[in-house]
Amino acid sequence: METGRIQPRTLKSQRMASFSLGLFLGLVLAPFTANAQADPCPSGWLAYNGHCYGYFEQEVNWQQAEAFCQSHNGHLASIQTREEHQAVSNFLQKAQWWEHEDVWLGLFRPSHSQTWTWVDGTPVGYTAWEKHYRRTWDSCAALEDSYGFLLWDDESCYDRNPFLCKTLAAAAPTAAPQRGQA
Repeated sequence: METGRIQPRTLKSQRMASFSLGLFLGLVLAPFTANAQADPCPSGWLAYNGHCYGYFEQEVNWQQAEAFCQSHNGHLASIQTREEHQAVSNFLQKAQWWEHEDVWLGLFRPSHSQTWTWVDGTPVGYTAWEKHYRRTWDSCAALEDSYGFLLWDDESCYDRNPFLCKTLAAAAPTAAPQRGQA
């Protein structure tokens, strides 16, 4: 028998062992892979319609909140539909179960402008303004806590509020930033 050369019987045994190991690993790892695909957002974030929403309780001004969201591959949240708004509202009610405060959105109105703009560039279509919102100059929008986050109010961009970031699910941070580290 030659040394250094794999015999046909040994090669067949090695192939069978490799196949068995591959099959075993595939069966063991499949649930983890499926779970990773089913939940593309970091733990504690809301997954909705291809986006991830992260709530941060640290109270900062609007510009600081937007800078934080950008540092995590996103922007302050834009809301495009009633269904999206309801999903976000439910998420925030669970996140703020102990205390309710207004939450920054990515909607702002530049100084001396009548036009509201989403910071991520999406067009403004759907809105949910509180009936008597103030229409102040240099305003930023927040989800109103006293209405279960179902209405928006304009506030001074210098006010300090918790905030909601939104990213594409594919661009979401691999780990959730720690709460309060804005």
